[in-house]
Amino acid sequence: MGQFDSLSKTSSSKRKYSPNYANFYKKGRFATSVDYDYFENLYSLVLLDNNKKKYNQDLLSLWGKLDIRSYIDYDLGNTINLYLVDSSKRIPVNQLSDYNFMPEETRRLNLLDIKYIKHLKLQNIKFKDLYLATYEILDMNNNFRPYVLLFTKNDNDDFIEIRLWI
Repeated sequence: MGQFDSLSKTSSSKRKYSPNYANFYKKGRFATSVDYDYFENLYSLVLLDNNKKKYNQDLLSLWGKLDIRSYIDYDLGNTINLYLVDSSKRIPVNQLSDYNFMPEETRRLNLLDIKYIKHLKLQNIKFKDLYLATYEILDMNNNFRPYVLLFTKNDNDDFIEIRLWI
């Protein structure tokens, strides 16, 4: 698969590093609400400051936003794992009956990579400036499976998710 190796299932995690989120986020499990935007912006700024010219700034900004969001979702139990439900409903894992007995890896999305796609044409539909974020998450058979989200930028230069279903 080459550049899209992150889409293949494996029996072990492909995530190569594990950042220390404690510097950016204090446990919010007992908070009534968590300001995702604040932590996303903070983590993105740290990544951008540490990598001034080496990487694409848009990719770093999106990486920071998505990586800390997946950690906060994990901490609060808000992760969506479509491999644990029988339908494509987006149900947070903390609402599933066996939440307390799930392996940690079924509750956490691990961001593996983000691909920038400048132009794409599918059956006469043209897309431009897409960002393909690939995560991995553990399924019920103890395999790490891909979880892919698509993003683009709106007129305000903010990243927005392209939802393929409701």
